[in-house]
Amino acid sequence: LGAASAFMSGADRALLWVSLETAGRSDRYTRWDGTARAVSQTSEALSAAAGGWLYTMGPRWPFWLQVPSAALALVTAAMLRETPRRPSVDPRSHARRALHILGFTLWHHRRLRAALALNVALGLSTFVVIWLIQPYMQARGIPTAWFGPLWAGAHIWLAAVSLASGRVAAALGARASLLGCCLLVLVGYAGLALSHVAWGLAFYLCFMTIRGLQAPILANVMQQDAPAEDRASVLSIAALVFRLSFVVVGPPIGALVDRAGMETALGVLAVVLGALALLTFSGFVRAHHATPRD
Repeated sequence: LGAASAFMSGADRALLWVSLETAGRSDRYTRWDGTARAVSQTSEALSAAAGGWLYTMGPRWPFWLQVPSAALALVTAAMLRETPRRPSVDPRSHARRALHILGFTLWHHRRLRAALALNVALGLSTFVVIWLIQPYMQARGIPTAWFGPLWAGAHIWLAAVSLASGRVAAALGARASLLGCCLLVLVGYAGLALSHVAWGLAFYLCFMTIRGLQAPILANVMQQDAPAEDRASVLSIAALVFRLSFVVVGPPIGALVDRAGMETALGVLAVVLGALALLTFSGFVRAHHATPRD
């Protein structure tokens, strides 16, 4: 499963971009990306709701039912049709080309580097809370039986926000939408830290809103700046940097929760991740102001 995800990482979004670009509709990428994510998240919500029931029937049922799902994905991939490919004039080997793209994205292209940093900051803020929300619910006295339905409901909210992301970006602009995401990091963590009752879980929706907005918007920004033949690689690098970042920050956050308590840890995260989000957003704005897109 990990290998399959690695091969697909970035390629699906790049294929969507190329398909829209070929049709002369690349300006609608954010809306299409949001729609694709909404469908995926709705499926995840329904799967979460059904998974527990299937597990009660037999622990292997969820795995067996993944087989036809995987077969459907294989059929879908086989039905894809290639767009006209641009001939590559780069004489370098694949390994040297990969190193070049890595350096180009992380060091030489200021706008890509800034967008990637903001993507990591916002991604960390939403991913960390996913690992903390279950013990948070337990501490607030929410019955374990409600975890699945509440998780599914949060993903339905996420799907709705993803579906609206294109319209939100068109109405407010990408920068204003991303600034709103950064502010929601502060609101979400502070709200969870200061709430000592079950309804405080509503602040978790702040992070679902961030996920639904920032992912399509920043994917669009990065694909506009990425070289045409390397869009999938650039998106894969963004995913890799995010995952490596979580590997670095995950253990210290876990230790903080264990030693200082959930509320204190959430308060610290509100300050640290909120400041990180605003700092990277500032860099994002400066990069796009100083080096406007051609």
